[in-house]
Amino acid sequence: MQSTLKISQPSAQSTAINSIFALLDSGWSSLIIHVNTSHTMFVLILKYVASIEKIDELIPAHRQFLDKYYLRNKFICSGAQTPRTGGIILCNATDKEEAKQIIAEDPFYIFKAAKYDIIEFTPSKYAPDFESFI
Repeated sequence: MQSTLKISQPSAQSTAINSIFALLDSGWSSLIIHVNTSHTMFVLILKYVASIEKIDELIPAHRQFLDKYYLRNKFICSGAQTPRTGGIILCNATDKEEAKQIIAEDPFYIFKAAKYDIIEFTPSKYAPDFESFI
């Protein structure tokens, strides 16, 4: 026999483990287990507070900062707002503290050229191609 057990809440994990052992003890030979590892994500909203000339001066260093966190799989997408008053970064940080530590490395933040708002959310619905980020 085979069964699929889905665990969607961390608090349900110990109950699920007990259920797994009970199923195995009762003769189940294999189980397929899907653990929903959804976690919070962050929308980082930058608002420029310096002149656009200062922003343009910092763009190369800001792009290096972005590249660093794309390579670490912490950034999913980013871009300038329209009109050009700031930017948006979709961030896959572990928690809000990590998001703040990442922001602290941005030249826009270091040189007080932009202020950040952090919006934390837990994805509950997403396109299938987006699943690898969740």
